[in-house]
This record gives sequence, structure tokens and C-alpha cells, in this order.
Amino acid sequence: VNSGLTRSCGCLNRKLAAKRTTTHGKSKTSLYNSWRGMRERCDNPNHKSYANYGARGITYPPRWRKFENFLEDMVDGYSEGLEIERKNYDENYSKENCCWADDQRQAYNQGFRLDNKSGDVGVRFTKTGLWQAYISKDRKFYDLGNYRSKKDAIITRLKAELKLYGDVKTINKAHEYLLQEVTNGIPD
Repeated sequence: VNSGLTRSCGCLNRKLAAKRTTTHGKSKTSLYNSWRGMRERCDNPNHKSYANYGARGITYPPRWRKFENFLEDMVDGYSEGLEIERKNYDENYSKENCCWADDQRQAYNQGFRLDNKSGDVGVRFTKTGLWQAYISKDRKFYDLGNYRSKKDAIITRLKAELKLYGDVKTINKAHEYLLQEVTNGIPD
């Protein structure tokens, strides 16, 4: 550089090489990590959550294999701290079925996990022979009580969903009649 024979100390070459190899410049963002996580959950059998996604047949549009296409479809509504969420737990990732949600909303929207044995989210049969109702919000676990009947535990869970989230996410179609009872004013 000092002799005039060289134009750069080497940093110019690094900058030019980086410019040539950079496609979108977002690989270190949480938006990119959300996209990468979605692909891993769907495609990688070794991913810890694959059983609840790829193994269940959950996929994403072929055009989303490229981050730029995902970005084009999903950038609206995104802000730091949000994660991609499927509105319908049983449907694939798509522009129509996805939105951005915070941790709290995502925890609420979780569907049946493969280890769910009761068939109802937020209800489980305990070793004591009772049905326990529970719910989480703001990363806190709330034990809603133990009940002799599964129906009572489900009703308690549904009421808690209404109170904490303003709506009810019934996934088990066999128990939709209980939602009618809850929304028609069963006393607490």
C-alpha cells in the first residue's frame, strides 16, 4: 500500500468477496432463524421437534425452500421477538395459514403433542386417579385443579382459556358440545 504497487491491504478483497457471496444479508437475523427452524422441524428427522412436524406430514410450500421467497410472503406483520405460527395446527405452513405470534400465543396454540394420552389439550389423567386441568400463560404454569370426571376438567380448562386468552381453542371435535355449555354460561 505504501509503495503504491498495491491498492488495498486485503480488506477490499474481503469486502468484494462478501458482496459477491451475499444473497439477502439476513442470515444473522431472528427472521432468518425462524425460517430455518421451520425447515428443520419439517425436514430433519434428527431435530428434537420433528415428531410433531415432519413426522406428522407438516410441510411448507416448495417456493419457501429459498429464504427470499419466504421473506417476500411473510415479512408483513413481522417484528422482532415474534415467531412463525400456523393458525391451524393440523395444516401445513403457508402464507394463508401462517402469521407471526409471541411466545404466549404460541404456547396457547399448541395442538396435541404425540405424548398426549388424554386427547384434550391441558387435561391429563394423574397417578392418583383424577383428571388434572392446567394451562400456561406468560411462561407460567397454572394448575387448575383435579377432578373426578374428565368432563369437569375439560370445562375448567375451557373457562381458563376464555379468561386468559379471550377465546377457546377446542381441538377435540368430540368435546365441542362442552364449549357450548361453557359459552352459554355454566357457573364457575
